[in-house]
Amino acid sequence: WQEIGVFANREILKWFPPYDDIDSLFFRYNAFSFTEPVKLKEINSAHAAEISSLDYEPRDSLFLSTSLDGKIYLWSLQSFEKVDSIDVKKKIYSAKFFGSSERIVFASENSIFLFEPKGKTRLKLLDTCQNLVRTLAVAERTKILACGSYSGEVFVFDSTLSKIYSLQTGKQIYSLAFSSDGEWLALGDYNGFVTIFDLKTQKVVAEISTNRDSTFKNVVWSIAFSLDDSLLACGGIDGKVRVYSLSNFALEYVLPSHTFHIRGVGFPRYAPVVTSVSLDSTFSQIFFARNFAVHQPIKQKSAITSLIFLDGGRFLLLGLRNGDIVFYKNFDFQEIEQNLALPYFIPVAVKCRSFQAFAGRLEPVPIVFENIYEIPLRRFNSDTSFAVLHLPKEHFGVYHSETSRLVLGDFDTVFSDLQTIGKKDTFAVISVYTLHPWSERKATFGIQSISFRGKRNIQWLIETDTVEIVEKCKPISDLVRFELIPQVDFDIVEDTKSDEVYIKFLSNERIFCNLVMFNLLGEKVEQIFSGEVEKGEHLISTDLKGIPSGTYVVILQTKYQSLAKKLILSR
Repeated sequence: WQEIGVFANREILKWFPPYDDIDSLFFRYNAFSFTEPVKLKEINSAHAAEISSLDYEPRDSLFLSTSLDGKIYLWSLQSFEKVDSIDVKKKIYSAKFFGSSERIVFASENSIFLFEPKGKTRLKLLDTCQNLVRTLAVAERTKILACGSYSGEVFVFDSTLSKIYSLQTGKQIYSLAFSSDGEWLALGDYNGFVTIFDLKTQKVVAEISTNRDSTFKNVVWSIAFSLDDSLLACGGIDGKVRVYSLSNFALEYVLPSHTFHIRGVGFPRYAPVVTSVSLDSTFSQIFFARNFAVHQPIKQKSAITSLIFLDGGRFLLLGLRNGDIVFYKNFDFQEIEQNLALPYFIPVAVKCRSFQAFAGRLEPVPIVFENIYEIPLRRFNSDTSFAVLHLPKEHFGVYHSETSRLVLGDFDTVFSDLQTIGKKDTFAVISVYTLHPWSERKATFGIQSISFRGKRNIQWLIETDTVEIVEKCKPISDLVRFELIPQVDFDIVEDTKSDEVYIKFLSNERIFCNLVMFNLLGEKVEQIFSGEVEKGEHLISTDLKGIPSGTYVVILQTKYQSLAKKLILSR
């Protein structure tokens, strides 16, 4: 069996209705299908230096790229040819289309500029900050622009590029992102914190730490809101993507996406996935609700410094440190409703234990029935139960006490009372009395089949084992009549106030008993008792010192039978 999902726990399994012969169980669940991203185009050495930002304008099917070489290029997405450019002679750190492809806002050193490819002046200074302007963000719905600087200044501009807010945060700002409705602005800083502002009230809504401890500053290079503004993804220099719930600002997921330094994160609009890119040269995508990778990290020629989504994430543009631009078709995603029909059964393990038999003597065959899920099987109404044993006739005979007959043959049917198998925390043992004629060797024995009170929906998991015959036996004709078999039983009583464990014996006549304790691997742990037990009810005690907590099997062995029960030690 290969586990494909956990549909029910043990407690629920106990209450599946066993009164009737149920043939199948039907499960309805959701499955998810992902394909691999496919590289469509690569522009080698698009810039002479690191790609610092990318952006896309869908109405004109244009994308822009900026670089630390001081150049802005406009590209056609259909042909991947340059359609315009400008060289400002200074490092450019971020650029965004603002409203259309005819207005591009970019940050260079401590200044914010407007580049209008079709304008008369083309280049216009909008504002300056006290220190380097690292990042820009645009809210598409409300048509506002924000910029953040290393000096902690945050400027917000309206659709006419008039400044409407000026905030002094006192933080060294590395990343900005607007919520989808444009009402919240999140900023990531050098100290590993993300601060969320409500632009309507101009108040701080939350301050979130992405640091793993107080000694580490997880510089937040990238942040992104989900489409419905329910989640916020943050990527820092520790290589992990942290996803926060915006209903209570609690950390929901920590995704070990990269070895170090994440430079971009985002939520594709069509799947519950987080995309991230890193200076370790890979981009990764994780189905965060189940924390599994949609695909293996995809390696690029150089460190990835920029990420932008096209068509809601169905296509990706990656900017590399060596100046390359790479275009990918992203994974296809499909959510499928599945119906699964499974045969309904209750699993019960039947373990035939290896033992040593003396030829020519009556021996018990310990066959242990283990109710794996402890489902109360006694709720079945019919009362017939039997086991069909597989016993090689040249070595074994089965003695039937109810008829006082010895039967030889490959197979023999033994009718048994299996009531105790329905009890919780117990093992039931069938003692099958055998003779071993003619030979001196090891022989296998086992269960051919079992019927439990006529029910079909029990799956018997059967193991065979061996009997070692240690002396030659007498011919069957020399055997005298069989004596009546003494009946003996025992119970385990654990004293909750001390370490004492009490064994209560009940026998219909005086008999010699061994009481042996095994672990679940079948290894002998302790000889609890060995000696004669008088007729009637008797109590012995043992403290089982030095035996660790766990689940054990205690087996009572007499000349005629073996009986086993489960013991759970909790110390």
